[in-house]
Amino acid sequence: MENKQLKIKTLLAEQLGLGQEDIHEDDSLRDDLHMSSTDLTDFSELLSENKFDTTLIDFINIETVGELIESITQDEI
Repeated sequence: MENKQLKIKTLLAEQLGLGQEDIHEDDSLRDDLHMSSTDLTDFSELLSENKFDTTLIDFINIETVGELIESITQDEI
């Protein structure tokens, strides 16, 4: 699961133009990373392109990077 967590953080960092070390699990997607609903939609598509199943994820209610990772990897726990 750690490999998937790392991949998700890497994809997020690439989309936002940040270094992976700048992405923390307690970061708010909207407040800290300044992601708009369009950014979240684009990121959902990027995750899907990278073989992550995002069909059941409610991006509107996810607040932090950690919640996002947990929602994507929860089927593996």
